[in-house]
Amino acid sequence: MIKITKRLSVNEIEEYLINNHNLTIFLGMNDYEGTKEDRNGLIYNIYKNKNLHHNLISIKRENDSYYLLEENFNKNNNNKLKWDNLNSFFKEYLSNKKTKTKTILFDITDLDLDTLIHIIPLVLDYKIIYIYTIPEKYSSANFTIKTKKISQPQGYCLINTKNNYLSSHIILLGLDELRAYKFILNYGWAIDKLKLISVKDNVDNCESRLINANNFLNNQFKPNQFIEINLLNYDEIIQIIEEELLKNDSIDIIPLGPKPVLFNILLYYFKNYNTLKDKVRFLYDFPTKLDNRTQGIKEICFSEINFK
Repeated sequence: MIKITKRLSVNEIEEYLINNHNLTIFLGMNDYEGTKEDRNGLIYNIYKNKNLHHNLISIKRENDSYYLLEENFNKNNNNKLKWDNLNSFFKEYLSNKKTKTKTILFDITDLDLDTLIHIIPLVLDYKIIYIYTIPEKYSSANFTIKTKKISQPQGYCLINTKNNYLSSHIILLGLDELRAYKFILNYGWAIDKLKLISVKDNVDNCESRLINANNFLNNQFKPNQFIEINLLNYDEIIQIIEEELLKNDSIDIIPLGPKPVLFNILLYYFKNYNTLKDKVRFLYDFPTKLDNRTQGIKEICFSEINFK
């Protein structure tokens, strides 16, 4: 695998999109014209202001079963699909663009597990780029999210027939208060079978929000259960997963933390799908954000992956 990782300014990502043609772009659908969060509208504003002509699909999960897909920010060119039709839609879409498209770009700032898990397995033969916009600061006000019942993503359900004590549970800690603790309580996981992963980046209020959101962490946990990793380092999170797989029959992954770490996990999972499909279980609560939580744009994480 060839991987290039860097941090870019808004001007640099704009220049990249202008100078690199025949990209296919996937991003989360949002009210880009009405958003108060600068980072959510980044690609939208560049695409519109610079009159770009890349193939672009924005995706929004409407409810438990249906997704809304829109091409090139054109509200008259959209599709409403049931979740089990996503795979065939994306496969056909990429096939039609194949002669032009050699690079798939994901803006993962607004893409979540329930969408990425249906697209990533289809694009491993392409050059893959993901970008993630880091804000200048996080709000100091309480975050509000609406979550669903904890479950596995549709289409990727591992029926765990093994004893719970033979499983390890890797939680990527996020910034929403006691959200991680909800998973521990829901399943009654033993404290010594938890691996708690924090990802700190140099953003105002990030560290304090991370601590406050996970204040259930106390002296019940041993120091080796806490691991701090780099936001963009693919190898660090994969090493943790592989070590836990060596020691346990199966693992749970609960991706509440930053999207670049989730994206790297999904790349690894699908590149090794035949081996991991019976050993790795994703658990999630599929949140909807109810308020704005960031201000400004600090930089854009840019990672380029090529498996060939």
